[in-house]
Amino acid sequence: MLLRLLAVPVLVSAYRGAAPAAQARRDPLREPDPDAGGARPRPAAPPARSPLLFLLALIAAIVAIARPSAVITLPSQVQTIVLAMDVSLSMGAKDVDPNRLTAAQVAAKSFIEQHPPNARIAIVAFGATAVARADA
Repeated sequence: MLLRLLAVPVLVSAYRGAAPAAQARRDPLREPDPDAGGARPRPAAPPARSPLLFLLALIAAIVAIARPSAVITLPSQVQTIVLAMDVSLSMGAKDVDPNRLTAAQVAAKSFIEQHPPNARIAIVAFGATAVARADA
């Protein structure tokens, strides 16, 4: 998209080439005055700002359309831990005292209490569907 900026010098040279031809078509010194029946001096023309403003607007539009962006990688000292917990009906089995679900909950609570301070912990409970919860 930024390659379209290469058209700017072409537009400038085309404008400069067209400007002398337009100047030659006009009478630079006198302009007829219908009231006085003669010629009167023409007031000084204001500087041509509109081509410059058009060029600046065109450059700004091209840069905006190009959406310049930068990818900045920042070092992170934060770890992410995801605990997946089965909460289906099979976790109600009593082969572990008092049952599998309660034993898994106790183990998860113990792990969360001992986690390092720079770690984020998320818990995903799954059975028939999955539900995620992030630790604050």
